[in-house]
Amino acid sequence: NGHVDVCRWLVEKCGVDPDARTVDGTSAFHFAVHWGHVAVLRWLVAVRPTLAHAVNAFGCNAVQWAALSGSVDMCVLLLREFEVDFTLLNHNLHSVFHKAAVKGNEEVCRWLVAASGIPEDALAKLLRADKAGNRPSELARLEGHDKLSGFLAGVEVSERREEVEADVVDVAEAAGADAAKKREGDHRDAIIAATAAVL
Repeated sequence: NGHVDVCRWLVEKCGVDPDARTVDGTSAFHFAVHWGHVAVLRWLVAVRPTLAHAVNAFGCNAVQWAALSGSVDMCVLLLREFEVDFTLLNHNLHSVFHKAAVKGNEEVCRWLVAASGIPEDALAKLLRADKAGNRPSELARLEGHDKLSGFLAGVEVSERREEVEADVVDVAEAAGADAAKKREGDHRDAIIAATAAVL
């Protein structure tokens, strides 16, 4: 509930582990992120720096909790102040986009695309289907968030197109390298044959 003084008392006076977890591995840091208690999460990280990067039993980190809550400000804080990994996929292959999509958090999704600084190759990975075969746009649609679903579908198509274009370039470059090697081999064979004829 955002009570830093109570957290301090529990840790310093009662010996409670600041990284104490629930049965599903959720930490106090995750709850502080979800409910927007900035003073608490800063105090927790000051006491135990590794808490900023903790994951629960499902493989979710603090960024995914922030995406569920719909707070762009919290996402910015986690990125800039704590350098939490925005490219993490949990055990179900859910990304920060999947988490934001299922709750209809369009502002978070738009920020992730436009202003988070996530590299293009990582962005494509985050928009892929989860273990059940659902992309973020599909999760948004299933939960009735049609506008967000449309936005995400457009981003997914764009990212898939860029992935295909990158694959085509890679294939073309590999084919060019193979052709160059073949020409080099043919040239070497011709020299060997000419030399043998002279001898």
